[in-house]
Amino acid sequence: MAKKLREQLRDFIHGKEILDIERVGFIDLDDKPVRFYSSLSHVCVKIRIPRADNKYIEIEHTVADFGEGLQFIYALYVRLIDEIRFPDDYEDEPDMINCVSSIEQEVLLFPDGRNVIDDIIFHGLIEKEDAIICGALEIVADKNLIFFDPINFDGTLIGGEAKKQDWIEKFKFQNDGKLPQMVSLFENLNG
Repeated sequence: MAKKLREQLRDFIHGKEILDIERVGFIDLDDKPVRFYSSLSHVCVKIRIPRADNKYIEIEHTVADFGEGLQFIYALYVRLIDEIRFPDDYEDEPDMINCVSSIEQEVLLFPDGRNVIDDIIFHGLIEKEDAIICGALEIVADKNLIFFDPINFDGTLIGGEAKKQDWIEKFKFQNDGKLPQMVSLFENLNG
């Protein structure tokens, strides 16, 4: 029987380091100076794998219905991928070129390394065959909290403890004080 994606993620991520966090986007050659435009719908967390090609955790902004009386207008689609994918939004525009921008310096506590993943916590959880859908996501690496907030209409916002608290307050406001179940990647795997 094939492993669930959550089990695959746990096995793959356990003891690994975050190498980078990259925003997907494009540059528009018509702009002077040329400027990077971030696609807030896609973020990739690059994971260091010793003696192998690095992999990515892709975090994509999406719409999902969790039921259970909770309103998740926007959610995150989490996948394990081998290479970065780009949205199709501007593929027919010859002056727009796909690119990525590293945000590790702004987000990681130790951008020079040592960002070993302690845990990944899903706020709300729907497991699909090829992805996990969640209402929000936090990655804890060397006690550094990286929070991915999909509530923004334009896409995923990234921050730390303050961003998490902001998400909690907005979510509780939309859902009569209720919060989704938090599911740790390294605990309660069979629950």
